[in-house]
Amino acid sequence: MMQDRDSQLEPGTQLPVQENVSDAYELTVGLADLSPGAETEPNDTPRDGARIAPGAEFRGRLDWLRDVDYVCTESGTGNVRFVVEDSPTLPRLRHAVLQATPHGGASDGIPVRLHRRGTKLPADTKHDVAGAWQSAPIPRGLAEACVKLELVPNPHAPLPHPAVAPSGDEEYTVRVEVSP
Repeated sequence: MMQDRDSQLEPGTQLPVQENVSDAYELTVGLADLSPGAETEPNDTPRDGARIAPGAEFRGRLDWLRDVDYVCTESGTGNVRFVVEDSPTLPRLRHAVLQATPHGGASDGIPVRLHRRGTKLPADTKHDVAGAWQSAPIPRGLAEACVKLELVPNPHAPLPHPAVAPSGDEEYTVRVEVSP
């Protein structure tokens, strides 16, 4: 059985599942060993997002089209900020860029595109960062402090731009820090 994870259907459309019913197969379910801070699915809504404590680091991948990951802080008091960096070792395909959108705080809902450290960006780019990005402080007590991560078409890539950003195996990291 297989799901077409790279379909370019409209958002919200159920991705097709393909099954070869003529072949016999056996499914075994067991416990998995997860390393702390590793991504598990589902995590594509704030309710299902990965929960990490201040001082912890999370690693994830956006490895199918239109994949979305949420990383949220554990509940508590005080302010936190997210520090997000795209893969420092593997470059993304040119037509995709990691986008981080904070949920909560002064920058609530304002997306920022994160390019690989050392990328030369035009001087007039308002919502693009080369290297690590830090969110504005987000209070943990009033609402859920989360950051939404997704791939979007890179507006600085050569034309033509794709309608949907290509997926990839590059790993991003998110840290949560206590903020004044």
